[in-house]
Parts: sequence; structure tokens; C-alpha cells
Amino acid sequence: WLSRPALEDALEGERARVAQVPPAHPAIKIAGRAAHRLTRAGRPPELGPRPVSVRSLQLWAANDRSLDLELVVSKGYFVRSFARDLGHRLGVPAHVRALRRLASGPFTLDEAVPWPPVARVAPLPLAAVARRALPTVTLTAAGEALARQGRRLALEHFAVAPPADSPPSHPAVVAWLSQQGELVALGRAACSDEFRVVRGFRSSLSCPTPGHGPP
Repeated sequence: WLSRPALEDALEGERARVAQVPPAHPAIKIAGRAAHRLTRAGRPPELGPRPVSVRSLQLWAANDRSLDLELVVSKGYFVRSFARDLGHRLGVPAHVRALRRLASGPFTLDEAVPWPPVARVAPLPLAAVARRALPTVTLTAAGEALARQGRRLALEHFAVAPPADSPPSHPAVVAWLSQQGELVALGRAACSDEFRVVRGFRSSLSCPTPGHGPP
């Protein structure tokens, strides 16, 4: 029943998708509660379309019962919703039978370890993760001191001005590093010449005073 032209038309429609309604049981939080918990409690929330993009969609195999596909998609995209919507385009019920994540941002399956691990695994340092996942900038000594206190920074507190290639209405989160390369905080622009801390990190170089540390 599944003709190749009909399937290609349906896939092309999904490649052009710019908004997607999440599935019925997502982990999205509504007023602080996960949507799937509200649904299971008999109070399913109305979830509107969310902006998404499909960067690549390849068909590897197809028959009248199943499809084997590979997708590269934006943050916020649900493959469960893709199966639902593709079924709607084809006029049949559809669901995900198996899902394997090959990459998440800059991190690939080749770097993953089995669970439970068979040997001791050293996690990536936070600064290394930040450098791979986010734009980074180095703080001055004064900037580091202010950032560790959660205070706002000015341009003078950065060794080089933070990147400004995102729209002012949605400033990008940037990793702020110390002069020693340690991750101090994640921050973003508050206005043209002021920057605020989004999330701070405790220094790994500092040690608690004997007798005053956590139990």
C-alpha cells in the first residue's frame, strides 16, 4: 500500500517543518509540573506548536510495516511527534518502535560508555564541555571576582569582548572562563554594556577551612 512517491511527499513535508506540537506525554513543564504528570492525573495541558527545524532526514529502508530513518534536528524536536505526524500525512496510525540517539550537540555516541560502566570512567571537565558546547570568553581577575559573587559585569571585566552575534531579545549564553581556564559561570548580556550571571560554578581550586566544610 505504501507507494514511494507518497512516502517521499510525506517526508518532504516533514523536512520543511518549522513548528511541532509535542507528544501527549512530554517532560515539558507547565507551571512547574511535568506535562506527562498532568496528563496521567487526568488534566492534560494544551500544548501549542513549538519552533523546530529538521536539518537532515534520510530514509534508509522502507516496507509496508516500518521505516528506518535518520534525523538531524534542532533542540526541542520530538521524534515521537515526527512518527505521529508522518502517519497523519500518510493516513495511517504510526509510532516509534525503536529510537537510538547518535549525537547530542557536539557529543557523539562514539564517546559514550556502556551503563553500568565496566571500568572507572573519568567525566569530562566542565570547562572542556563548555568549550565544545558554547561560545566562551575569558574574564579578567576583577571580572572573575564579580562573577563568583553573582554580580553584574561590564565590558572591562572581559579579556576580550563577549560575542554579540545573537539578537538582543534573545542573547546567547556564553561560558565565562578564568584566566587559568576554569569555568566560572554561564552568563549573557543584560544590555549593550552589562552582563549577568545565569549560573555560577564553585571553584575547584578553593578548599574549605578545616572544621568548616560540609560533613
